[in-house]
Amino acid sequence: VTAFVDRVFFPQQYNLNDLIFAISEKGNRLRQPSDLGNDIMAELSRALNFESGCLLLKDHADLEFRPVASLGLDLLHPHVRLPADSPLVTELSRLSYATHVDHLQELPRLQALWIEEWRTLRQLHAQILVPIAANGELIGCFVLGARRGYGTENLAPYDLTMAAVGTALLWVGWFGFNGGSALSAS
Repeated sequence: VTAFVDRVFFPQQYNLNDLIFAISEKGNRLRQPSDLGNDIMAELSRALNFESGCLLLKDHADLEFRPVASLGLDLLHPHVRLPADSPLVTELSRLSYATHVDHLQELPRLQALWIEEWRTLRQLHAQILVPIAANGELIGCFVLGARRGYGTENLAPYDLTMAAVGTALLWVGWFGFNGGSALSAS
């Protein structure tokens, strides 16, 4: 049922199994983090359809998060970094899920974000932040930009006609397979 609903109502949705297979296929040989990161960014961009993105990893020498791979961004600027003691990094280490930048702006404890952090997020065209943790410690972060076509084309994940047809199918199926048990006379 889930596959049918996904195929009918969310045709642009990525196939998670294909994405995991493609990323593991890229990562199954020993390579430089930047090469591996660029390949992972390309696969994520293909699957999730975003314009730009960046992979930030923690540099243990100076305790800052620096870009190691990017897609659609020029990251040669030396100021593209996040200090490990910043409020943003602290909040990302608490999260175990992706979050939108607007959500971070609403959190009272992040009202004091440093100006440099907001500047870095603007340079990265950040829309979605996906923390990467290992052994309970934040080791990196995917910074994803806006989806291709955002603001210029309709990116709604549904079609009203198909939603009505799906609702009717589910309703008929529910009462058909249950044999009207809720409506039975006893």
